[in-house]
Amino acid sequence: MFSYGHQPFVLHSSDGSSTSIVTSLATLDLQVGIGLGHVDIGIDMPLHLRVAGDGNPGWSTPEFGDVAPGDLRILPRFRLLDVNKKGFGLAIAVPVTLPTGDESKFVGEATPSVSIQALLEGRIGRVRILGNVGGRLAPFTDGARAFTGPAFEFGVGADVAVVGPLSIAGEVFGRIPQAVDQRALEWLAGVTVRPADFVSVRVAGGTGMSPGVGTPAFRVVGGVFFAPRIPVPGADEPEAEPEPEPEPEPTGPVTRKITVNVDADGAWFDAEHPHCIRLPADAVLELDGDAAVVNVGAPGYETAVIEVPAGSEDVALDVALVKIPEPRARIELDVQDSEGVVEGARVVVDGGDARTSSATGIVRLAVPPGDHEILITSDGHNPVKIALPADDRTRIYRRVVLQSKAAAAAPEFPERVYFAVGKFDLTKKATATLRAVADRATGLSDDDVLTLVGMADPRGGRELNQELAGSRSKAVRDSLRAMGATCRLEVQLELPAGDPATMTEAELQEMRRVEFRLRRTEKTEE
Repeated sequence: MFSYGHQPFVLHSSDGSSTSIVTSLATLDLQVGIGLGHVDIGIDMPLHLRVAGDGNPGWSTPEFGDVAPGDLRILPRFRLLDVNKKGFGLAIAVPVTLPTGDESKFVGEATPSVSIQALLEGRIGRVRILGNVGGRLAPFTDGARAFTGPAFEFGVGADVAVVGPLSIAGEVFGRIPQAVDQRALEWLAGVTVRPADFVSVRVAGGTGMSPGVGTPAFRVVGGVFFAPRIPVPGADEPEAEPEPEPEPEPTGPVTRKITVNVDADGAWFDAEHPHCIRLPADAVLELDGDAAVVNVGAPGYETAVIEVPAGSEDVALDVALVKIPEPRARIELDVQDSEGVVEGARVVVDGGDARTSSATGIVRLAVPPGDHEILITSDGHNPVKIALPADDRTRIYRRVVLQSKAAAAAPEFPERVYFAVGKFDLTKKATATLRAVADRATGLSDDDVLTLVGMADPRGGRELNQELAGSRSKAVRDSLRAMGATCRLEVQLELPAGDPATMTEAELQEMRRVEFRLRRTEKTEE
């Protein structure tokens, strides 16, 4: 690694004056290291290619030269916590400095020294946070280097993976010597490119942040680092695996493991199963041997729906998710009919490709902002077309009830009876509507069934809304009987879902109603 510091050694006096001892220092650091399990050891030998300056008139005049060796450093490190396993790393470093440099040229110490440092590392997504804190232990000497002796050392930095092999990094570091009060503090920022797994190229620069001894006016660094993995006999060889025991014959229901391989941050998967919860992509899902439907998704990607056939062998799914162009609106449709969930319904948005409702009747859509026309079709049902306006913040849940073609052939009762908030008593308008329904129902037989579907808006608790919807249906039933309706009248409850905070008053009013559904019973001749 090559570094250049401008005015790296300046003495500052209490009266505000300063003396530049070393004006420029160009250094080539030759470093080598090896890792053995939880222990790393390295050697750093600096070679100062150029040392220039005026020295200090109060000391003997140094003989600056073009090349001067620096102090040899031995760098042992002991890893206590592995960041790749725990998400948080901790190590203890004990650098030892030997006085091999030329002290008279201000590139060496007079005595050996040792430091003890705690190294911390954490990772959050693409961000790697680093820190170190410790102390330098060395006897104070009244030599040319004014910052010899004990000192408190610290540093903090971060590395952010931007794209591919490119990352950016920044750090602040310094020392507080015990013998002098001229504290050193500086910062560096730069970029790192990793063209291969074991090669990295770094370029960085920064300035001093305090007028301390050893703080340069500015510093630039650059270097190429190689970190090949060399097998070490005994250290990298895996332990011999024991002979596998024969698998016992299955004595209960067949189960299998389902895993997912997907390259997306925050990926998840689940199965359309009553007892299955959403799991992170690196989890293992155990299901019975029946056929299953697995959903795989991630923030910013379309959900992939994969059908897994029945079987007893474990299944590994390789999934390539399709990224959702931003901005997008999220729409969830719950397709049902009078009998319950409709599976296999085809949903087409703006005449595009069809999506199919799952076994739970759910279809999830991601559409660009704007007005959209959605067509829902299913065998045996009449098609339904709805219009939905959406912007990039829209989150819509809509229940779509399809009408069977058999029910469509029977006489329809399009009338609806509406109620006030929290009420189930009939208004004059509601009574007039029921009179029209009763008149039309006179043509029905005693075996025809007219279902009275009571509803309530989603405000209030579920138990209260069920009671309120039931009371509304019963009030309509009693009124129709009093008006002479002879067909069978049945009461049914439906509680539409939705977020009342996003609904208009007109939408809430539409939910507070009783509607009519006719089921005609055909008689057969004996």
